[in-house]
Amino acid sequence: MDIEKFLDDVLTEVNGQRAWDWVAKLSQFSRIQASNGYHESLEEIKRELENIGFNDIEHFKSPADGNTVIWGYEAPYQWEIESGELWITEPESVKLCDFNDIQTSIITHSKSCDVIAEIIDIGIGDKQEDYEKHNIEGKIILISSSTYMYHPYIENSGALGVIFYPDLKRTRYNFDRRIYNSFFTTEKRMSNAKFGFSISYNQAMHLKDLLEKGSVKVHAKIKAEFIEGNLEVLSTSVQGKEFPDQEIIIIAHLCHPLPSANDNASGAAGLLELARAFKYLMNKNILEIPKRTIRFVWVPEFNGTVPWMKFHEEEIRKVLVCINLDMIGEHPLKIGYPLEVNLTPRSIPSILNDITSYFVKRIADHPKGIAINGTKIPMSYRLRNFDGGSDHILFTDFYFSIPSLMFGHEDLHYHSSMDTVEYCDSTELKRVISMAMSISYIFSIFDKDITKTVWPILHQGIFTRIGKAINLMEKLYLSIATPENRLTKEIITEFFLLGNDILESCFQYELKSLEWMKRIDSSPNALSLIESTEAEIKQIFRFQKLRWKEQIAFKEEEGINSEKFNNTYEPNFDGPFLVGHLFKLYKMPLFKDLIEELKYEFLGPINELINLICKGYNLLRTASFMSLEYETIITPSKILDLVNHLEDEKLIRRI
Repeated sequence: MDIEKFLDDVLTEVNGQRAWDWVAKLSQFSRIQASNGYHESLEEIKRELENIGFNDIEHFKSPADGNTVIWGYEAPYQWEIESGELWITEPESVKLCDFNDIQTSIITHSKSCDVIAEIIDIGIGDKQEDYEKHNIEGKIILISSSTYMYHPYIENSGALGVIFYPDLKRTRYNFDRRIYNSFFTTEKRMSNAKFGFSISYNQAMHLKDLLEKGSVKVHAKIKAEFIEGNLEVLSTSVQGKEFPDQEIIIIAHLCHPLPSANDNASGAAGLLELARAFKYLMNKNILEIPKRTIRFVWVPEFNGTVPWMKFHEEEIRKVLVCINLDMIGEHPLKIGYPLEVNLTPRSIPSILNDITSYFVKRIADHPKGIAINGTKIPMSYRLRNFDGGSDHILFTDFYFSIPSLMFGHEDLHYHSSMDTVEYCDSTELKRVISMAMSISYIFSIFDKDITKTVWPILHQGIFTRIGKAINLMEKLYLSIATPENRLTKEIITEFFLLGNDILESCFQYELKSLEWMKRIDSSPNALSLIESTEAEIKQIFRFQKLRWKEQIAFKEEEGINSEKFNNTYEPNFDGPFLVGHLFKLYKMPLFKDLIEELKYEFLGPINELINLICKGYNLLRTASFMSLEYETIITPSKILDLVNHLEDEKLIRRI
């Protein structure tokens, strides 16, 4: 394969301005899951797919009835709102919120109301005691914590409703933004349903000033209804000509309230442009029809993805890789965060990360990556170890174990009234779409010729990872060898065991990645390359293992007891791990400390811990894989503490 020509063809056809125009169009719809606005925006995409020439479109629907439960995910209702306003009535008359001005100023799934009531500031609102230390019966409470995460406290209180405002961290230096928040009320919670408003930090400070002087009353009025509707997923594909059951999935969530441009009209629009470019290049015979199916999927995040995956469970298990597009259009000058490519985790060995790294680097620097009306600066990006936060974690979950990655950005304006199309860039869109297109297409046509082309990339990736494993071992050795550390014999033994197992885990990962490659190329040439590489890395690991033992100089007669790290576990739940459990775990100090130590905001390390444990790895092997994944020493003792909490929460059980 001529990679240079391939990249030139892709970048010539992918149109970043067309994608930007679709971001602008989709961001005019309020796309709350299961809402009329979501349906209308999905129909726009469907019509465009038909215009492009796709005729195998599946429009999948599952109940949005507040009652259906699939793998622990409770379907929300369809929620339709006509109007909503919040006014201060005493000691002054000031409008705080109006749905028709700023849609994120009404908390999603609020019930209807028309009430004048007193405001009580209860503080953050993330602890039960916040709701107990004040008389909030019949009042509206002012809080700065997530209504979604802490809805049990809110709904079980005597408060009529809630006024939410962002704390200083969430304001991101803009004190007038309104944050998207939700209740996602279900049938069993309907009797305790509340209403809510989202105000800015500046408005909240004004309310607090008024409250210091005396009583403050507001008039809260919302006209909304809960309906039994549908969660809708749209998918279409370019069918593979040789192995159609083997699929490469590219997915983007369409949901969120108006405007939600970067999050995630950008991903949905980018996916549409990607599908169009594929169709054009194949119709013109510039690209050959793929051997494997490339599927494009638009979803309501999590709540719609889960029933779609459940319905297609047998087909999903045959998926080769998944690429998630979530917040891909961020303007590099107006906001400035780099593109983040969250790679697939160590718990799922494959060659996806190496192929991804190569094409990201090539396209980021390619002169044809500049789009019409787009920025012309070099691309800023980060290849990042596994993190969560979106639909790709359903595919990487131990239940499916599909190699998956996500393209996205940290964004000052996500989930807020300021997530508008002016903060999106056509060049950024073009580059990311081209990356996803290149990666997916390579896997769709992978054969012995592709192996010849990419083998040097794969070979280099193996030795890069081995180098990182040796780096971890050197850190362990220096910790042991530094007298000032005064480590106990027990800790030294634990470090020795961890270093030894890091080597073995790295070795096993590389072997399994090469084994995975046989799924897409089992030609004699590929098997020969794999066999010679296996022999090569066996020699390296044999030497490193001997060196490790000599460095630490354990005497055989002293004995090494690793029994307490040999425990294995199994899941105590059906299906993939529930995202709601992740939020619950994050509230626990031990898990929160892990996330903050590793600096992974979207709880990826907790996801990966669950994956490894539920795959049957013992505590030592889990610690090794976690250390390798996040390039940080994570001891078996720390894993034991975390797993004990998981067991206490009845999420896992010891085998």
